[in-house]
Amino acid sequence: SCGRATMYTGGFYAGSGEKFYIQDDTGGMQVYSPDPSMPDVTLGDWVVVTGTLGSYRNERQVQPAAVPDDVDVTDGSPGDVPAPRSVALDEIGEETEGWLVQIRGRAARIEEFTYSWEMDITDGRTTVLVYVDKNTGIDLTGYPVGYTYLITGISAQYNDTYEVKPRLQSDIQVLPSLIVEKEAPMFVGPGDLLTYTITVSNYTQLSLTDVVVTDRVPITNADLARILDGGTLMGGGIISWTAASLADGTAAAFRFVVTATDEVGAVISNTAYAAWATNWPTHEVGAPVYTIVSDRDYIPIYRIQGNGFRSPYDGVRVRTTGVVVGFFEGNYPGSGRFDGFFIQDPTGDGITTTSDGLFVNYGSLPISVNPGDWVVVTGTVEEFSEWDGTACGGDECVTQIGVDLPSDVAVVETGIVTPTVLDPPGDPDEAAVYWESLEGMWVTLPMTGVVVGPTSYGTVMVVPGDEGITRVLRGSPYEGMPVGVRHYRLYGDLDDGSDPPNLIVGSVVTNVDGPLMFSYGNYLVATQAGDAWQAVYTQPLPSQVPSWPAAGANEFTIATFNTYNFDGEDVAVGRLDKVTATIEALGYPTFLALEEIATLSTCTSIDGRIVTGVITDLIDALQAQGYTYAYAASHPDVGCHGVALLWRTDRVTDVVWSTDYQGCSAHGSTTATAYDHYCDGTGLYPLFSRRPVVLTATVTADQGPLRVVVVANHFKSKRGGAEADQRRLEQAQFVAGLVSDFAKKVPHVLVLGDLNDFETSPPLEALYANAPLTSTWFALPETARYSYIYRGVSQVLDHILTSERMRGYLKDVSPLHLNADFPYKPYFEDASVVWRTSDHDPVVATFRWYRVYLPQIMRAGP
Repeated sequence: SCGRATMYTGGFYAGSGEKFYIQDDTGGMQVYSPDPSMPDVTLGDWVVVTGTLGSYRNERQVQPAAVPDDVDVTDGSPGDVPAPRSVALDEIGEETEGWLVQIRGRAARIEEFTYSWEMDITDGRTTVLVYVDKNTGIDLTGYPVGYTYLITGISAQYNDTYEVKPRLQSDIQVLPSLIVEKEAPMFVGPGDLLTYTITVSNYTQLSLTDVVVTDRVPITNADLARILDGGTLMGGGIISWTAASLADGTAAAFRFVVTATDEVGAVISNTAYAAWATNWPTHEVGAPVYTIVSDRDYIPIYRIQGNGFRSPYDGVRVRTTGVVVGFFEGNYPGSGRFDGFFIQDPTGDGITTTSDGLFVNYGSLPISVNPGDWVVVTGTVEEFSEWDGTACGGDECVTQIGVDLPSDVAVVETGIVTPTVLDPPGDPDEAAVYWESLEGMWVTLPMTGVVVGPTSYGTVMVVPGDEGITRVLRGSPYEGMPVGVRHYRLYGDLDDGSDPPNLIVGSVVTNVDGPLMFSYGNYLVATQAGDAWQAVYTQPLPSQVPSWPAAGANEFTIATFNTYNFDGEDVAVGRLDKVTATIEALGYPTFLALEEIATLSTCTSIDGRIVTGVITDLIDALQAQGYTYAYAASHPDVGCHGVALLWRTDRVTDVVWSTDYQGCSAHGSTTATAYDHYCDGTGLYPLFSRRPVVLTATVTADQGPLRVVVVANHFKSKRGGAEADQRRLEQAQFVAGLVSDFAKKVPHVLVLGDLNDFETSPPLEALYANAPLTSTWFALPETARYSYIYRGVSQVLDHILTSERMRGYLKDVSPLHLNADFPYKPYFEDASVVWRTSDHDPVVATFRWYRVYLPQIMRAGP
C-alpha cells in the first residue's frame, strides 16, 4: 500500500506501537505496527508499506511485517497532503473510511476524557462523533457547545461507530452562525389553536443590533388567531418582529397562534421564516415545520402510506403505532449500511389499495425491538432508496419513517398480525399497484416459489409455484408476478452467517414469508430469523456448454457480448480465461463487439480508482489459441470501460475504422461524460458517453469479397428514467443517420451491441424506421428472445441488426445462455467454468454470402 501521510499519532498505544494514515487517489488506509521502532512520518510524506491487510475494531489497516524495512518513507511537506473531501454527515461511513474528510455541523456535546476529547456534531438529522486523540496536541478547552464547526479529519471506524478524527488544532474551526429554529405541536385537533415559537440563537461572536424576524401565516388549513411578543402583521400574511439587540451566545423567542380549519388528515405547513440584523445582513432560514390535523395523537400507518406510490406526508414529522413484524438490514452507496424494522397496523382500514405496513429506518442507533412488540414511533416520513437515500424520485422509493433518537421508539404492549397470502396479477401496471399496496406488510407465498431470476446479492426472484411456469418473458401474461426473496440480514446472509442458496433459474424454494420491502428498485419478501427461505429443488448446470459452429468458407459470424466491467483487476481472478472461453463457445466469430471492457493501458475512474486495460491480454490469449484478432476501441466512460470491436485478421481485410462519431444532447450529465469535451461551450452534453465504433472492411470468402459496415454500440443504461429514455432514443436516431449515409455506398450494414432496450422499444423502432434496419431477434420465436434477466423478467438488451441487403444472407442467430440464468456465486470468480462470466448472454449470428443476392428470407419487422 502506498500514499501520502494524512495523519500521524505516535505513541497512541502508550509505547506498545504506533500508527498513521496514508491516502492516494483511490482511498485511505490506517498503518499500524506493534513495534515502536516504526519510522516517524510527517504529514505529506509519501509512504510505501508492505504488510498484511487486516482490521482492528472493524477498521481496515495494513500491518508491516517488519519495521523499519517494510515502511519506506520519502520526505514530503504538509502542502503535499491531499485536499479533504467535503462530505455531508450522513456520508460518514464505510465508503469514506480512511479518507481525509471535512464535515460541518453544530456541536451538541463537547466532553473531555483522560486520553481524548469527544464532540457530537449534528445537522439536525444526523450526528457524527468527532474523536480527538490528545496525542495530537489538540485542546478543546473553551470551545462552546451550540456553535457551528468546520471539522477536518480522518473518517474512521471504531467497533460499530463511524467517527472523524482531527489531526491538528487548525482542523477544528468555529464558524460564526445565526441559528433560526421553530417549534410547533405535531398534532392539532380540527378547530383547535396552534402556537408557533421561533427561536433565534446568536452564535455569531457579535452583539447583534436591530434584529429582524419574519414569518408567514400558513396559506392553507389554518387562520391567524393572534400575534404575540410584539409582532406586526404586514402585507401578504407576513408577520414581523424586531429586537434592538441580541448578545452573543443568547437567544430570543417569538410566537404567533393560528386556528386549524381543515379536516382530519390535513397538513398545516409553515416554511417561510427568517432572521437577520444590521451587522448580520444574511437572511438565515430554518427548516420547514409541519403539523397534522388529527383526532388522535398519532397518524395511522395506512394514512401515512396513502393510496399512491408516495406518502402524502413526505417530509412531515409524525407519530404512528403498529406491531413489529420483522427486520431488514440494508446498505447504499456513500453512506454505509442501515438497519430497520417493519410495523403493521393489526386492524388496518379495510381498503386494499392502502398498505397497513411501514418500514422504520433507524440507521445505526442502539434500538432494540422484538417481533410482536406494539410500538409507538416518532420520526420523519421519507421516500427512500438504497441507491440515493431520500433524494429518490418518482415511484422507485420505499415509504419509511426515519428516526433520530432511541427515544423515538417506545414499546407499549404486544400484538398479533396475520400474514397476507400473495396473489400477484400478471399485468405489470396492475402488479405495480398491487405490490405497493402491500409495502411493509407481512406476506407469504401459499406453497412454493419457482426461481425466475438467479441468486444475486442474496436475492432470488420467484413466482408462485402454482402458476406452472419456469420463466417469465417480457410481454408474457406473467410479467408482473416476480417478487424477490431475501433473508433480512445484509446481502441475504443467513442467521449463522452463511451464504443463502445459490440457485439457477428453474429451482424451487419454500418457506417464503416476511415483510415486503422495496430494495434497489425491487419488491422483495424479507424472511426472518429462524424462518429463512429454503431450496427444495436445485436446478443443475446444463450437461454441456452451449456453443456456436465456426463460420464456413462462404460464411462469416458476428457476435456481441457485454463483459461486465472487464478490466485488469479481473485477470488475477481468472476472468480473462472465462471471457476467452466465452469467445471459444461463440466459435471465434469473424466480428466481435465487446461492451464494458477496459482498453486504455491505464485510466482513472470518476471515483479515483486506477483501472488498467485488458484488451491486449485478451488479444494475446486468442492468439495463443490460434486466432489472430485486431481491434478498434472508443474512449471509455467515467468508469473506464468502453466499446471494442474485434475482427479476425485471417478473414477481414481493407479495414477502415473511426470512433469520431459524436453528437450533443440536452439530456445528460457532466459526470456521465467527464472525459469527452465534444460539446464544451454549447450548454449541451455529449450524446454518447461511450462513442460507437464504426468499421468498414472486406470479408473474404470462396464466393468472393463482401464489403461491410459494422457499427458497435453501448447505448445509455435504463437508469435515469425519462431523461435516460430520451437520450437512448437520440442515440438510436444518430446511429440511424449514420447507417443511412453508409448504406448509400455500402449496402451491407450491421449494427450490434448492448442497446439497453427491448426489440420493440422506441429506440429500436427508430432504427427500424430511419435506417432502415431489422433485428435478427425477429427470426426467432418469442420464447427464445432473451439475453438478460431483470427483476425476474427475461428480456432482450443485446442486439444484432441488419440492413435490408444483409437480411437475405442471415443463416441463423441465437443467444448463448451462459450467464443470465446463473447466480454470481460460485461461478463468477471460478476460472474453470464459463458460466456467469457476465450478467448478459452473448448473441451470435451467422451470415452466408452469395455472389447473387437472394430474396430476403426474414421478415422485416416484429
